[in-house]
Amino acid sequence: MNTSVLFSLVLMLLSVGVYYLFDRDMFSVPGLFCYAFTISSFASLYNCIRWHVSLSWNAALLLIAGIVTFIVGSYITYRLCRLRWGDSAKQGVGVTIISCRSWSSWVMCIFGAVIVFFYCRAVIRIVQQIPHADISSWSSIMAAYRQYSAYNVHKPYGAVPTAVVYAGYVLTAVAYVYLFVIINNLVAERRMTWIAVLPVLIYVVYILVQSSRGPLIVFAIAGFIMWWVLFRRKNSSARLSGKSLAAIVGLIAVGLAGFVALSGLVGRKLSKTPFDNLMMYVGGSITNFSSYLDHPVSTSPSSKLWGGETFYALYSFLGRRSHNPNWLYSYQLEYTFAKDGISMGNVYTAFRYYLHDFGFIGMFLFTAVQAVLFTWLYYVVVSRLRQTNIALSASVQIIVAYLLVSVVYFPIADWLFHQYLAPATFVTLVFMVVMSVLLIRYRKPAVACCLSKSG
Repeated sequence: MNTSVLFSLVLMLLSVGVYYLFDRDMFSVPGLFCYAFTISSFASLYNCIRWHVSLSWNAALLLIAGIVTFIVGSYITYRLCRLRWGDSAKQGVGVTIISCRSWSSWVMCIFGAVIVFFYCRAVIRIVQQIPHADISSWSSIMAAYRQYSAYNVHKPYGAVPTAVVYAGYVLTAVAYVYLFVIINNLVAERRMTWIAVLPVLIYVVYILVQSSRGPLIVFAIAGFIMWWVLFRRKNSSARLSGKSLAAIVGLIAVGLAGFVALSGLVGRKLSKTPFDNLMMYVGGSITNFSSYLDHPVSTSPSSKLWGGETFYALYSFLGRRSHNPNWLYSYQLEYTFAKDGISMGNVYTAFRYYLHDFGFIGMFLFTAVQAVLFTWLYYVVVSRLRQTNIALSASVQIIVAYLLVSVVYFPIADWLFHQYLAPATFVTLVFMVVMSVLLIRYRKPAVACCLSKSG
């Protein structure tokens, strides 16, 4: 437990250092990275006390080395941006009120409702074919479907129709566009765009009928990043008031509580208290990574493939297209257990994927690459992206927020390579651009803001 305490304290110090190192930008890319790991470390500390597990010194030092690698990569990129763009790298470029046509919003609502209906029907038909599956309640149907979709890679009882899946990509893009419209107008003029709320709620239902909560976390994190990027684009200062910080903390607490409350709807049966389950999800990866270092073995078929854990989504796509059974395997990693038999989950931080597939050098290299990429994208959308075309500018900000989710998810799992590196992601990104152009139509007078200097 002493190791966990010191680890959490070191992460707190790193978070403070990053805040001042990056000109007091509260939620810079390395700031998000450090805050996420700090929260995860405190949840891990709770798990160590509650379940009598431990964090080894080797794991703590390796995690800190990986975190410092990310910070250094981000700082070098930030300094290069400052060198290239001057002070404009710190200043915003303004935020403009945008809106969508009412009739197009209602069309998207109807479209979303139809997709939810067909997805539900497909799920029920699949579960009805599974032997001994319990279909007495929606929760049991979701539990059966989740087990089937997560572990039966060959899908013996069928799958959701391709047309519905691709329509789901469109619905995802639509929801992100409307989420951006809502947040943009709140930042620009504190104006609520109510017509954009319903498509967002329909998307939430669409995620839940997939027996999953993960995409909702991604959606919420992306929304937060959208808000901060727009806040930075509007203001030359990156500082927040104490009241704003308290509101953010409150929203995070509400979001985490909602995450636990939705367990039943997606077929999750809580074997622990809701708070214990939440702490396991947020912090279990830290101690699991420690367990992996102590016993670096994997029961996944991905062990036989180069980059099998890191490039799961890509292998899955290629395996389905080439009908190669060796490339079709479950994304689930092995579970770990405490001394009393309590499951500690099967998430290990993003570092586990790179370390397993490419060794120590690969772990630091993949971490540094993401630090450089995401830091550069962040400063491009904050200070360089102009609004000559409102729809295209919005689509770029949406895509960057969608990708930057990987930074916040780093303490739990790899997101950029394991999840995003797949044709489905590229299709979704294309739809984000198309839907932005189709739905964001009107430009209203710009709000007074601090314009950037030419760089």
